[in-house]
Amino acid sequence: MRLCAERGFSLVELLIVMALVGLIVAISLKGGDGGKERQVGERGRMNLITIFNSEKRHKIDTGSYLLADGLGPLNAGLGLDLRDAAFTYKVMAGPDGFVASARRVAGRCAGKVISISAGGGEVLRGCPAW
Repeated sequence: MRLCAERGFSLVELLIVMALVGLIVAISLKGGDGGKERQVGERGRMNLITIFNSEKRHKIDTGSYLLADGLGPLNAGLGLDLRDAAFTYKVMAGPDGFVASARRVAGRCAGKVISISAGGGEVLRGCPAW
């Protein structure tokens, strides 16, 4: 007759639990980065919509679209106060229209571009996370 009952977990059970915890942590860390990149992309998209509306207003006021490379000239020329270090902004303009673009500086989508044109007004996103 045995007086002492076995207590505790076996080594196999502990290893299985540790593997499951590691898997959950890995999935949550990967998903967290996508959420942050999505927020950065949304901010870039909203800035481009602001630039789009300001360019349309500038065309009505002056008869031409503003050509600009960077937020400094855009803010000065369109009367804006945009601040965003995550993207570099550029507007290429001609007599009949313009294309405003924002290129991601760093992060998972570094080098990818969001753009909007005078004709369509639809924002085109270059990164799947956006």
